[in-house]
Amino acid sequence: MKVLKYLSMLLFTSNVVFAQSIVIANGASIEVGTGSDVCAGVYGNITGNLFGNGTQCNQTMVTTFQLAINVNNGWNMVSVPGLHPTNQNVSTWWPNRNLLADVYRWTTTYLPVTLAAPTQGYWMLHNGTQTYNTGDEWPAGGIQIVARDPIPLTAGWNMIGGYENTPLVSGLTTTPPSLIVPGTVYGWTGTYTNATSLLPGYGYWILSTGNGVINSPTVADGSAKLLAQDDKSEWGKITITDASGKSYTLYSVDGKVNLDQYQMPPLPPTGMFDVRFSSNRKAENLKENNQTIEMRGLVYPVTVRAENEDIRILDGTGNGLNERLKSGEEVTITNSSVSKLMVSADLIPDVYALEQNYPNPFNPSTKIRYSIPNVGSGLAQTVLKVYDVLGNEVATLVNEEKPAGSYEVDFNASTSGSGLASGIYYYKIQAGSFTETKKMVLIK
Repeated sequence: MKVLKYLSMLLFTSNVVFAQSIVIANGASIEVGTGSDVCAGVYGNITGNLFGNGTQCNQTMVTTFQLAINVNNGWNMVSVPGLHPTNQNVSTWWPNRNLLADVYRWTTTYLPVTLAAPTQGYWMLHNGTQTYNTGDEWPAGGIQIVARDPIPLTAGWNMIGGYENTPLVSGLTTTPPSLIVPGTVYGWTGTYTNATSLLPGYGYWILSTGNGVINSPTVADGSAKLLAQDDKSEWGKITITDASGKSYTLYSVDGKVNLDQYQMPPLPPTGMFDVRFSSNRKAENLKENNQTIEMRGLVYPVTVRAENEDIRILDGTGNGLNERLKSGEEVTITNSSVSKLMVSADLIPDVYALEQNYPNPFNPSTKIRYSIPNVGSGLAQTVLKVYDVLGNEVATLVNEEKPAGSYEVDFNASTSGSGLASGIYYYKIQAGSFTETKKMVLIK
């Protein structure tokens, strides 16, 4: 940052007024020393980052600002948008925080801190709901303004804070350009939500494709390219709501959607509400592959509702919970041990089928898919086994009753007994009255 110091310089005289404007370039600031004046003809013609104890056309310069932020009982994402006149200790900033818990910043992992700094975001555990105000918890004179330096970014997730202004997310720019992955600026409101502005005093997650900086944030509008622009009205939705009323919606999309824009930030602190696909996204293609939903910090019972798409839900082991939900239907889960859900689009096959394994040849693992249509009893006893060329059984992959649907199972040759040798193997399915065998090749 360039800082130009005006220590005793007058930019005007008693007889001559220079009707000019001063524009301070991005990344630069002017510090006005005590006893100095800065004037550019008409008060207000100075644009940019001007700070210090001097005067502007004999007017006292603004060096502090007033602030009020709301914090909730429990964990909050917070930041400090300036300097506290006393010190930067986290307990000075948030005197009613839970003293039994550390305040954490993020540098590829959570690290405890005792001092807070501008442009850093933090997790802070608070006792009770409270509004922090200048004049109450903070000095009545306000929070000291700091220069709006560029905000550092590293490749991956960054937890940041802003300054005393409120820039729009759509207006953020970076050096090098286009570092921020669109759709990945998140705040915290009891769940992760996409942010539209960087509010002073709060923390935010930003996903960056590389190292660089967010250029000095301004309130100017931008192209809105950093906001996910996909129309979600026709997407399949899975909404999970717990007994405390907290809710989150995951999406079922087709192959045309850029899933990178739906990545979610690192997990919040232990015990906090969080729902996401195991891929750490909030959108996935359920028609091509089964997906797993991971649920943390929920209060049971939990309801799962489907919209715009029929889905099938199993618990994380593939047993127990087994529901088909049509669009508009929901199911209630009372068993608190169910923290993972296997979900897929409910596409009912018309016929039995055993597909060719893939990859093939393979080393050491491959996937086998099979389909079961509707049967009279609703369930089909299904057995899927692997044999060597002599007909010896080497692995049982499935042996249970299965409802109609499409399934995928992994076969790993390195974990079958003492490990299998290269060669030809066969896999055979028996489901109801259906039997079929296919060949696969293991090459080591």
